Amino acid sequence: MKKKVISIILGSLMAMSLAACDAIKIEIEPTEMSISEADHEQSSDETKQTEQAEQTEQTKQTEQAKTDEQAKKTQQTELNQKDEPAENYILKDLNFSDHIYVINRNGNLIKQVDRDTLLEKAKEKGMDLSDASLECASDGVIFLTKSDGENGDYRWNLYAVDLNTWDIESIWNSEDYLADVNYYKGKLYLNSYNNQDGSRKPEESVFVKKTGVFEFTEEKVDIQSILKAVGDSEIITATRNDITPVNRMSVSECLERCGYLLAKDGAGQYRMIYKDGSFEDVELTNSDSNILDFDDDYILFRERIEDDYWQISYYDLFKQSSSVLVDKTSEFSWICYEDGDVYLYKDRGTEFNVEENAVYRVDLDGESIYFLYEEKDIPGVSIAAGVSGFRVIGENIYVLDFDQGKIKWATININPYVQEIFRPELNDTEYVNNEITAFQYGTVDCVTAKSVCAKCGTTVKELYGENFILAEKYSANVVKINKQLRDHLKNIKELPSEVEPENDESCEYHKGNPQSCDETQVDLVTNVKIINDKYLLVYYNGYWYGGGVHGMPIRYQYMFDLITGDEMKIKDFYQGTEEDFKKLVAEKTKEDYLAEPGRYLRDSEDKVYEDAYKDAGIESSNVEFEEEGINILYAPYAMGPYAAGYMTVFISYEELLGRSGLDVQDQNE
Repeated sequence: MKKKVISIILGSLMAMSLAACDAIKIEIEPTEMSISEADHEQSSDETKQTEQAEQTEQTKQTEQAKTDEQAKKTQQTELNQKDEPAENYILKDLNFSDHIYVINRNGNLIKQVDRDTLLEKAKEKGMDLSDASLECASDGVIFLTKSDGENGDYRWNLYAVDLNTWDIESIWNSEDYLADVNYYKGKLYLNSYNNQDGSRKPEESVFVKKTGVFEFTEEKVDIQSILKAVGDSEIITATRNDITPVNRMSVSECLERCGYLLAKDGAGQYRMIYKDGSFEDVELTNSDSNILDFDDDYILFRERIEDDYWQISYYDLFKQSSSVLVDKTSEFSWICYEDGDVYLYKDRGTEFNVEENAVYRVDLDGESIYFLYEEKDIPGVSIAAGVSGFRVIGENIYVLDFDQGKIKWATININPYVQEIFRPELNDTEYVNNEITAFQYGTVDCVTAKSVCAKCGTTVKELYGENFILAEKYSANVVKINKQLRDHLKNIKELPSEVEPENDESCEYHKGNPQSCDETQVDLVTNVKIINDKYLLVYYNGYWYGGGVHGMPIRYQYMFDLITGDEMKIKDFYQGTEEDFKKLVAEKTKEDYLAEPGRYLRDSEDKVYEDAYKDAGIESSNVEFEEEGINILYAPYAMGPYAAGYMTVFISYEELLGRSGLDVQDQNE
């Protein structure tokens, strides 16, 4: 169990009567209370004791009924799963992790595979899975998706990989957009959409593995009656949180699990569509709403109350009425919904970009709320504390957590039918998702600052910057290097706490547009390397916002000579003239344009050359050093669209310096 990062706080059970308040509104902060302290709170009044005894007995009876019901559900689940392939689960981040862990519903490890091993095995079979996404797993087989193409002309592929034999099978290949892949009761379900007609109507494909061979056959599935009932409305299916909170079920799986699916027409009216194609309208409280998730008991949705305010509500299918779960004044955010339990979190941090996330479980059936745990952001660790990777598998919560330089999977065992004060503990497993290079070479700290208007108190600027601190063993000039790294954050440290408004009208604008007035910038340490056993590379990414529709991403790098402690630039290596460098960069950028013109906003190679030549310079900071060459960085709009982010053009050291590496000793013989 971790001690230094995670603060496990005992949350008191806060039972709420829906009959009294017609909602579960989260407005109560958790209070620390031990069971013994709770005992001392009992009243000595005999009447209250009698009422409490009656209530306790009633609660026991209710809990026993729920336990019996859960036992029936478990027994039925076991019967349904008998003689079916075992459904496995992949512990995965939204990105491809360094390590893959396949577990069963109880959390037991079925198979561990390193990403590099998987890629090498695929390469041996002539397949490149480096950009593939892990989707789901079953019976020792993992399923991955990959898109190929450019300029909007893509094909989507689905692969199956047997982790025991390393057989790899291409199951599906199509121009249709592959949205979701789920495994359910021995069958693989695919949700795809035809990109050509723009209808956004799902097409469902179902595959079954043959017995005795590693091949998959497609089964015919007919959802035409459902599509007919839906008409031009948007189809919405429930999520598969045990895969990821964003994976949606197929139409067939949703109908079997929930008994219905949802459709939303252009006017915002929701409709429940049943297996036989029949339907009925469901009246949510607001037409301007988005479905978060649903099952056979509840529909969870987010609805707009005012321009900038949303609230989370739920519709009880038995009562056929809606209630507010989180109102607009709350600061709670959605995580997921699973079998009657809603998981939410609240950032209780007081500093800009330093989250202290408290995670809660709301039991809609038991009308209760539990405070589970709290975790704080760590500089240099790019995960949302206590929230990243969150999913519920069986009776376990899994979430990504930081431990000794590594991001690992942590787990909590939660029994949703325990109705008493308890101490859940967030425990790190040995399931390593990835290692953070910065902590191999040192540590990371941060600086944060805020500036407000001196007259109206509106926040006008917030800055957050991370600082890499090199360990002493890597350089005799470590003090010199670390001082230079710290100096890059001087603008944050020197930010005044108050600034005078520009004029008398400024405060009125501040109060009417608080978000647009708040200029923010975040600089994160994202990678650290040492190359040639001599040069330290520190990579930064971030984001700046100064009002308007969107801000701008940030990307840069610092390089230091570990022997001298000096910061290094292109001019310290390049022996040619400024003109030579500008021509080289422009020519290489033009070559990149000719190879992939669809990446660029420019409509000709001459225009690309002209703009690249103008921007290049040996004093420029838009350069990243790597082992074999440099990357020229182009910010959004400089060459490509905003959505493309930073574009890079690679120039080898052979082309730049006339040798294979940075130093003279790298000169080819």
